[in-house]
Amino acid sequence: MLARGLALYYKLHLRHPKILTDAAIVGALTVLVKLAGAAKVVFSAHLLGAGDQYDAFIIAFVIPSFLGEVLAGSLLAAFIPTLIEVRQKEGEPAAHELYSVILISATIAFSLVAAIAALCSSPIVHLLGSAFSPEKATLTRRLFIYMTPVIPLSGISMTWRAVLNSKEKFAMAATVPILTPLVSIVLIVAAGPALGPFSLAFGATIGTLLEVVLLAAALRFSGIRMRPVRARWTQHARQVLMQYAPMAAGSIVLAGSSLIDQLMAGRLVNGSVSALNYGTRVTGVIVAAGPTALSTAILPRFAKMTALADWHGIRGVVKHYAILSLILSIPATAFCIYFSEPIVKILFQRGAFSAEDTRLVARIQSFSLLVVPVSMLLAMLVRLTSALKANNLLLRMAIVSVIANFALDYALMQRMGVAGIALAAPLVTILSLGFLSYLLWRRVHDYS
Repeated sequence: MLARGLALYYKLHLRHPKILTDAAIVGALTVLVKLAGAAKVVFSAHLLGAGDQYDAFIIAFVIPSFLGEVLAGSLLAAFIPTLIEVRQKEGEPAAHELYSVILISATIAFSLVAAIAALCSSPIVHLLGSAFSPEKATLTRRLFIYMTPVIPLSGISMTWRAVLNSKEKFAMAATVPILTPLVSIVLIVAAGPALGPFSLAFGATIGTLLEVVLLAAALRFSGIRMRPVRARWTQHARQVLMQYAPMAAGSIVLAGSSLIDQLMAGRLVNGSVSALNYGTRVTGVIVAAGPTALSTAILPRFAKMTALADWHGIRGVVKHYAILSLILSIPATAFCIYFSEPIVKILFQRGAFSAEDTRLVARIQSFSLLVVPVSMLLAMLVRLTSALKANNLLLRMAIVSVIANFALDYALMQRMGVAGIALAAPLVTILSLGFLSYLLWRRVHDYS
């Protein structure tokens, strides 16, 4: 299997050398970022263990990270195809005008969302942590308020990352997220005993602010105009909005699966939220190395191919990269599952993190890892959907997925506890992949 994978890799490298090179670069940098995030979790485990304080931080961080990553991430996927099309057909001035209106609109909109989230912090915390004690709920709300600036900062960050990616300058866009975990680690080491979970909250906000500063420097260094011109809504801006609306709605519904997971875990015994977070950390690193990297590098190529109506080429790229993804991801997944408990022991078992915590987290991690091979395929199809400007399909997929996620979470947690929530994720991903494949097959068949 490995020999076949290497042969296919060489064949694809000859046909599409830039995709594989960029995917490798993005993958390596994203793994570095995820390793920094994993290191932050290790320091957090040593400081807080799997108890109430870390539970409070996780629940407090759910909404800012959810809104920042989902809403802003949807903007990136909706913006890049239109930005590339405008730049190719109308030139750089028109592309900069489009960038200007998107940047200004995103900053204003996400700032309003942050303000509303802060005002509604009490009911939000009550919903997500319904089983929390009054003291734990108060701590969660304070942490939540301190992290709401992450939302508008993420809007600016994602807009600038989209501009860099559209120019195929992937390295800096992939590197900047490392600042947030590094800042958090510094605060944990320097003031962790005094600040407790607030070291993580301050780290999230300060780190995101530094990401924006570094991206501004990257744009200037790359010779890309950063200052927006006078914004006016053009047909291209409306096209981005038309693609963004279903993409954001679908992403919110789909990412709602994470909220559902946290909500369900919050209804179990104390420490379940923390255990679920620890148990999905390694999976997050692997997903970043594979699906995230490939989808980031392949989106601009898909956008160009769809603009040329090269449907035969698209089918070939999807087929070959799907085979390569499975050949490489299945053995890696099996290896990590086999050594799940030693991995957890090495990473987390120290300080307040006990041997009992290790056994529970290792079980969660084993189930979580099953999602990796399917995520490789799903990430590629999601980017193809965005390139086709067919993001309404993602909304339909997301609705089906979130219903299935809620049902499977509830059914499996009754039998398996928090580990059942982890097992639901790969099952939902398989369902999502099958449904989106069917929708895309119909759409591409109609085009060709």
